[in-house]
Amino acid sequence: MRCSSLYLTALILLSAVLTVLTNGLSHAASDQSDQQASIRQCSAIADDSQRLACFDRLAHDLALSPDNSRLHTDRNSTGDAQETKGDSFGLAAKPSTVRDDTERQTVIVAAHKKIRGAWVLTMENDQVWEQTDTARISAPSAGDGVTISKSSLGGFFVTINGRSIRAKRIQ
Repeated sequence: MRCSSLYLTALILLSAVLTVLTNGLSHAASDQSDQQASIRQCSAIADDSQRLACFDRLAHDLALSPDNSRLHTDRNSTGDAQETKGDSFGLAAKPSTVRDDTERQTVIVAAHKKIRGAWVLTMENDQVWEQTDTARISAPSAGDGVTISKSSLGGFFVTINGRSIRAKRIQ
């Protein structure tokens, strides 16, 4: 008796999930066909300014759509991957800032070793990075080129003269 009630519960749950999925797919297909119809209507307008106004309305409606997260991301992206003073690369990301660059190249202007052996590196763009692992490297000096790259799990690697160390940005 208990086995059949579990089977019945699972069957009801599966039915509910399939119903929700089917409704979601038909809604998405309906939205896409509505967008295609609107595009065809705008394309059929002969007057250039009226056709442009029609496409502008469609683009505005599309940008306001909550289902278009990629469009919102592109709109909020800074797009500039160059190093500047006040750059936030390596600091905790602010919610409104979206950066997709994963690597920076810069030059060391100062380096000193802390008492426990970790290197603190000051870069030409005023960023300060501190070694977080225990890897030994030859002493970096002013003028050495470095590459700072994001690791796959959210940390950073600083590569100096072909040798990488883990690091965090402290300033």
